[in-house]
Amino acid sequence: MKKRILCAALVVMMLLGLMASFASAVVIVKSVALTVQAPSVGAAPSTAVTCGGTYAGSYSLWTGEYPVEWYDVNTGHYLGAGNHFSAGHTYRVIIWLECAMESGFALHSDDIAVTATVNGKTATVNKAYEQDPADTIEVTYDFTLPAVDTVTITGVTVPVAGQKPNFKATVSGTGVEAFNAASNEIDWYDSVDGEMMYSDKFVAGRTYTASIWVKTKNYYEFAVSGDNPAVTATVNGKTATVNKAYEQDPAEVIDVRYTFTLSAADDGIKNAAVTVYEPIA
Repeated sequence: MKKRILCAALVVMMLLGLMASFASAVVIVKSVALTVQAPSVGAAPSTAVTCGGTYAGSYSLWTGEYPVEWYDVNTGHYLGAGNHFSAGHTYRVIIWLECAMESGFALHSDDIAVTATVNGKTATVNKAYEQDPADTIEVTYDFTLPAVDTVTITGVTVPVAGQKPNFKATVSGTGVEAFNAASNEIDWYDSVDGEMMYSDKFVAGRTYTASIWVKTKNYYEFAVSGDNPAVTATVNGKTATVNKAYEQDPAEVIDVRYTFTLSAADDGIKNAAVTVYEPIA
């Protein structure tokens, strides 16, 4: 009888020892630190992810299909091969992670109790669809690429009465260029006669508006508010008006305008000499 009791006690002690060893071998992952290639205008999305932090080695990218995806929040579409990042868009990186063997993600009741960072910034941790949250989690983070919100136009020749208009100007700024760079950058409008031609001349006492269409290039877009451009612009250093370009997408083309006024006295005569003669009897 004593031998049986002794054997039972030994078995219990061995089981308790194995349980303690197993418990000490399990790593509970409480945080993840991920590094990705941040989006840049014109670049293709990268699926490379570095898993680091305190629990590096205890978790890794999910071994299933598409562990890393990029989602365009503006358009509601996932980015695929051949796609590129555009300015003015918000892109969400979606990363699925799984624990290594003898490891598990921290849980509180049935909720995930894991914190995450992406490129050092706080990220969102979600349950991975139809997966055990102790084994697999989803981490998301949003990157926003600012849109073009400023345009600078220089080299606009100031109207002078009696002279013909100059249709050239210089458009500068990141990701923008003149809409009609191959021909004329400026359309001139006379307050009386309307659009000006090459042979027309400026007339004193009238106002003249220079209209310069500007477009984006190389995956850049203009900032918009609703259906209108949210862009500031200057012409020759002076604040200009920014409008929607006729029948154009305001995220792609804008109409920058500046009005010059010629006074009535500005008739092209700057100095004159007058000789008065005595009448002859």
